[in-house]
Amino acid sequence: MKKLTLLFLLLISFSTFARVVVVSDLDDTIKIINSGNEIEAARNALTTNIVFTAIPSFYQELERYTDELHILSAGPSVLRTKIIKDLKVHGITFKELELRKLTRWEDKLTHKVNYLVKLMKANPDDQFLLIGDDVGKDPEAYDEIMRHYPGRVLASYIHVINNRDIPSTQTKYWLTSDIFLREYQAGRMPMAAVTYGFEQLLNEEKLEMIIPNFAHCPKTPIVWSWQVLTPMAFEANKLVKKVNRYCTDRLIQTLPL
Repeated sequence: MKKLTLLFLLLISFSTFARVVVVSDLDDTIKIINSGNEIEAARNALTTNIVFTAIPSFYQELERYTDELHILSAGPSVLRTKIIKDLKVHGITFKELELRKLTRWEDKLTHKVNYLVKLMKANPDDQFLLIGDDVGKDPEAYDEIMRHYPGRVLASYIHVINNRDIPSTQTKYWLTSDIFLREYQAGRMPMAAVTYGFEQLLNEEKLEMIIPNFAHCPKTPIVWSWQVLTPMAFEANKLVKKVNRYCTDRLIQTLPL
């Protein structure tokens, strides 16, 4: 009986240390907003619920092997009802939605760092996955947290929209397939989920749902070359060719006649 009690206590202890918390930005990470353009971003935030191709599947799969999702956005709190509705439409469930309060001014970096610090202190045994983009202050906020809480962040993924310089602690990604594969390589994402993510991207006819018109489109496929060295090499090669044609066409259209 004593052995069973000890085993039970050990199992409880292990589960306490095994929690993984996901903290994700919203605009241009989940939803297609164009947050670098204030007027267009405001219009999109109020009138659309469009998300990047395969992003709902990615977050739904994260839910299977992580413990909770926190949406951390620098958007105003008046959008709370709209955001909750949008996430529900796409089947993305979360524990908490943190927005900036209009009655308490905070710059974007302070807002994000303060909330992350609060989570870190409230859950000292948890590990974290951080997801954001390079339009706002996600890279800097996540880098600061990784420096102050070493070993607590399993990975920090930054969606490339502007392709600006970001801290070396952050992992850039252009396509949703990038983060599917990164999580697979880390031993967390099952291959079946990765395969389904690739299927959605390969079947997508509107390429602006993968890389919007306002987002950086690489001039060379070298940023995705690592994908063809994975077990998804065949699918990755097809996807890279598809997106590279799209990016090349976009570049040609911008050249002077």
